[in-house]
Amino acid sequence: MNIKVESIVHFLSVVNQHKLIKSVAFQAIDLTGYEDVIFENDFEDCLFLGCDMSTKAQKKLIKTGNLFFPNMNLPFQVYRNKLYGHTELYNSFSYTNHSSYTNTNDYLIYKYYESTGKADPTSIKDSLAQRLHDHSITDSLHDYLLKWDSHRVVAIMGGHSLRRDAADYRNIVFISKVLAERGHLMVSGGGPGGMEATHLGTWMAHRDEKEID
Repeated sequence: MNIKVESIVHFLSVVNQHKLIKSVAFQAIDLTGYEDVIFENDFEDCLFLGCDMSTKAQKKLIKTGNLFFPNMNLPFQVYRNKLYGHTELYNSFSYTNHSSYTNTNDYLIYKYYESTGKADPTSIKDSLAQRLHDHSITDSLHDYLLKWDSHRVVAIMGGHSLRRDAADYRNIVFISKVLAERGHLMVSGGGPGGMEATHLGTWMAHRDEKEID
């Protein structure tokens, strides 16, 4: 697939530019309001990943040699076309009510991940869903990093056992804070210790050091 389409605007642009839409991957787009475009144009050898549309539109596309991958009715979107944001993962969370975390997408998705066998799912469906989701996230991360000068991207990984009261934890926080203030993109994992310190430092960029202490 030479072209990847992840928005309605791009979808309409591609359709308007080509008489035959061929070998295009359409990812996580709601096409229910644009089905007239599907019926009025010719699509061939295209992928429709998690795109919303009627059964009639699906049949039309499949009949002309396209592949349709439906949503899998899981707590997460398998064919995401963008990275997660904190407001999406921590929706419904209030720092004044810690128990509200159990209503967030972050919690619900993780509990589903636990219940289905974590990294070794008990069903083929869940195993496939994990791999497809990981592919989508990797693809979105690649697209995001392309916007940055590679020399401005700094990654800090590891240090899972680093305690919050450790000197090195504080050092990482300030390293991350200073680099973020200088325009660097700080990259790390989602684990504790050094990775958490990296994110905290970025969060504290341009704030008074006393707030950290």
